[in-house]
Amino acid sequence: MRITRGMASVGVSNDYGRASGSLTYYIDWGHHKIDDGYKPNAQPKNYLFHLRDHMYGINWFETFQLFKGNYTTFGFDYQHTDGTAWNASKADDTRTYSAQDKKSDEVAGYIDFRQVISNYLTFDGGVRYNHHSAAGSVWVPQVGISLTAIENSTLKATVSRGFRNPTLKELYMFNPKNPDLKPERMMNYELSWSHRMERFRYGVNVFYIDADNLIETNMVNGRPLYVNTGKLRNWGIEYTDSYQANNHLVLNANYSYLHTSKAIVSAPRHKLYGGADYVNGPWNISGGLQWVGHLLTANSPEKVEDFVLLNIRTSYQMNRWLNIFAKGENLLAQKYETFDGFPMPRATFMAGIDIHL
Repeated sequence: MRITRGMASVGVSNDYGRASGSLTYYIDWGHHKIDDGYKPNAQPKNYLFHLRDHMYGINWFETFQLFKGNYTTFGFDYQHTDGTAWNASKADDTRTYSAQDKKSDEVAGYIDFRQVISNYLTFDGGVRYNHHSAAGSVWVPQVGISLTAIENSTLKATVSRGFRNPTLKELYMFNPKNPDLKPERMMNYELSWSHRMERFRYGVNVFYIDADNLIETNMVNGRPLYVNTGKLRNWGIEYTDSYQANNHLVLNANYSYLHTSKAIVSAPRHKLYGGADYVNGPWNISGGLQWVGHLLTANSPEKVEDFVLLNIRTSYQMNRWLNIFAKGENLLAQKYETFDGFPMPRATFMAGIDIHL
């Protein structure tokens, strides 16, 4: 495969004390040329897959302090996506298009409101209106409250609505494409507690997700088709902590548990991590050990992975603008997959420089 991608952005920001914000324009583009390969004892495919895509958009927001303890944000987002996909014959470059000049536009406006009522109580609320040229419109509200009942401790509760618009691939490219797909929708409920002591911090977060209208593949009139039929009920718990051992060393750990109402590929039931960050002058060294348990990689038949990953990164700040780094991933050379049939690399190493002018 040969994948070439590029991206660029430009922005301007303002800060007038009681009002501040920014305006950003971004663009992303790419050309993919891929040989899909073939199964053992089969013949090589006689074509190469091509995809050419573009994405650009604008993000704008402005935050005002209308009165004491208040922060009100008005924002606007616009994004355009287009793409063409085809198979090109290896013999004479003859093209067979699976999707030609497909495009989508998405525009949204939103208001976020934060009010600090006292040293102990903060209220957050907001609403977003999102319109997608193919999938239609959706309102996205959210509300939250933060209570500092005990010194250095915070209790937060949030209720929010979420959505995911169908992608160009799901709408127009390859079977089981369906141009009539609607956005996926979900309600999210979270309750979190955090506490900070002199050197130790920890936090616990409990969440429940109620999703419907999920995009799934069903057989319709004898062929696979993306349809909005899926429902999902997920809940879980997350724990994080950090300990400042001394002026140079910070130890950190986290654990998450996820229960799903039905099997979801690439959603692990358990994730446990322990690591450390060491900073001394120009040196910065960080690393950690992560265990992933009961990761589903395929549904039919069901396949589950358990593995341990060790990653380490070190860097040296030569001067104000030059940083040298090296990192190693999967240093235990674990053999594992996150999708069935796509093995992940064993131990890998990378080195380079960061230049900041």
